[in-house]
Amino acid sequence: MPTKALVLFHSFSGKTRQVASEIATVVSSLNNIRNVTMFEISSSDLPAPGILGSLMAMRYCWGVPNISFDNPVFSVEDYDVVILGGPIWCWKYSAPLRSWASQYKTKYGSIPSTTSIGFFATAGSSGFSHSFTGLSALLGVESGETLSLTKGDMKNEPERLFLVRQFVLNLLSHRGPEIGVQTNSIPEQGEGL
Repeated sequence: MPTKALVLFHSFSGKTRQVASEIATVVSSLNNIRNVTMFEISSSDLPAPGILGSLMAMRYCWGVPNISFDNPVFSVEDYDVVILGGPIWCWKYSAPLRSWASQYKTKYGSIPSTTSIGFFATAGSSGFSHSFTGLSALLGVESGETLSLTKGDMKNEPERLFLVRQFVLNLLSHRGPEIGVQTNSIPEQGEGL
C-alpha cells in the first residue's frame, strides 16, 4: 500500500531546514512512498536569526509558549509517517515546535498509533534526549527513531548524510518491504545518500 509521509519542522538558522530536506529526499527515494510533504512551522512572532534574535528567542525557553503561527495547526491523521524536527534551545526543542505540538494535542488528541513517528534535532552539542522525551510527552506518543545532529555533524556532510539515511531506513524498516526498505539496505558509514 502506498505511503504518505510528512516532514514537519521549525528552522531558525536554516540548518534544520537543510536536514529536513535531506530526510525528505531519502524518504521520497523509497518504493511506494506516494507523497512526501515538507511543512515548515513559521511565525511572525519570532525574532529574526542572528545574535540578537538568538538572545530574544531565549525568552521562549521555559514552559510551552503559546505562539501564533502563520499557518494553522493541522491534523496529521492522513499521513502514515510523521517526522518532526527542530533546533535545540536551552536543552529543549525550539519553542515553535513545542508550541505546535501542544496546540496539536489540544485540538486533535494523540497522533494515530498506526503512524510511524520519528524525531530529529540539531544542536551545538547536547540536549537531545531531554528534547525527544519532552516532545513525546507533549504529543502523548512514544517516539520511534531519533536523529541527533551536532554542529560537528552538520559540518561533516558525508557523516551527516549517512546518519540521515540510517535514521529514515531504521524508522521505516518496520513497515516492511512494501516501501522498499530491507534490513540489508542500511548504509555503511561514509556511503552518504
